[in-house]
Amino acid sequence: MKEILRKNESVKRWLNSKSSNTKRSYLTGLAEFCEFHDIQNPEEIVEEVLTKLDSKELFSDSPNKKIDEWAESLYEGNSDPTVRQRTRAVLSYINYYLKKNEGKKISYTWKDRDESITQSRILKPREARKLIDNLKNLRDKTIVSLAYQSGLGIGDIVNLKKKYLEFVDDNRIQITKKRKKSKQKHYTFAGKYTREYLEKWLKKRKEIGKYEPDSHVFVYTSSGKTIDGDARINHRIRETCLRIDLLTKEEIEENNGISPITMHSLRKSFSARLKAEGVFEHEDVEFMMGHSLDYRGTYEVYSERIEEMREKYKKSSALALYQKGVNKEELKEYKQKVDELEKKVKEKDRKLERLLKSIEKINQPSIPEKYLGEPKEEGGRPIKDEYFKDIDEEEAEISDSIMDAQVEAEEVEGSNEKEETKVKENKELFEVIKNLQKRVNQLEEQ
Repeated sequence: MKEILRKNESVKRWLNSKSSNTKRSYLTGLAEFCEFHDIQNPEEIVEEVLTKLDSKELFSDSPNKKIDEWAESLYEGNSDPTVRQRTRAVLSYINYYLKKNEGKKISYTWKDRDESITQSRILKPREARKLIDNLKNLRDKTIVSLAYQSGLGIGDIVNLKKKYLEFVDDNRIQITKKRKKSKQKHYTFAGKYTREYLEKWLKKRKEIGKYEPDSHVFVYTSSGKTIDGDARINHRIRETCLRIDLLTKEEIEENNGISPITMHSLRKSFSARLKAEGVFEHEDVEFMMGHSLDYRGTYEVYSERIEEMREKYKKSSALALYQKGVNKEELKEYKQKVDELEKKVKEKDRKLERLLKSIEKINQPSIPEKYLGEPKEEGGRPIKDEYFKDIDEEEAEISDSIMDAQVEAEEVEGSNEKEETKVKENKELFEVIKNLQKRVNQLEEQ
């Protein structure tokens, strides 16, 4: 839809006097509105408003109602400022042409939500890492990691250029930016985890299009154009958090329909965790985030403390995305993998041992060395006559031994038979004696 609007003459005239950032933001808002209501030509919106104004009809189906419907969908997963920015784009377009045609304008009242019950979650490093690792897009992984470890807002990340990045020796990144209002420089840092993702992304970025000092770091892979604001990335963060159980739908409902984990909450996590850790002073953190400080000269003072700040960031572990502790689930998985590998290694060792034994048998000659002659030119070694003579003698000895054993066995068997006969005869004699004794006893009784 954006490409269609870029070519539309009415849109070109409307955006002509706007700044580059406003053009990008307004074009996004108008495109999303048209897509939501399936409007192919934005001029239809203006014509509808003019018709309603001429007939003095109530806006029962006016752009106000259409904006309401669209805004309702935007409220899910976006902050109020984002919703206002998007809807303001549509109002700006309509009023630009109303003023030219009728000298009139329409207004819109935003439905504010109760911000007191809207909370942002401060993410722990393991939660941030889980989110980053489960995002499907390399660019999103890099953006979220950068926001968490550097405290940059989505606007700064969208407008981040090559010239603002510096890869320092300690595997960290230094980002130098200018404050929008005062134009004073401030800097922040990001750790090794972000650097690794950024290096992967930049390799891909160079394939997408030219990458010069003034080139934007983050662009769309398909068109090479600079990415939009936080609406889409927040939506993907929200969906990922729900998918990996980092967030529940109930939590979103209780949070007034807004996800507590957004790009803004990542920036808040940077601030809260660094301040709570105590390595940095309160003003140090505010400086890195680009916030207003007590007096103008402070920014100049910080420009002289860059090495000190870098060392502090290096010592800090508040935002460390590389886990120092032990994750039990990961440890269990690794242990299973190690056990499987150990089994495979043992099995291979057994196979190797059997193979070595087989090789040893093959290499070991079956005929003793003393019976082998000198090697022949054509290969092999002749067998001496003594071998066959000795074999015959051994066979004869074995045969004699077998015969002797058989004779002994027969003798033993014969002696066993004699013994059995004697035992049998003794049993019969015993029976006779027993009967005679019995008869003697009977006679005595008579």
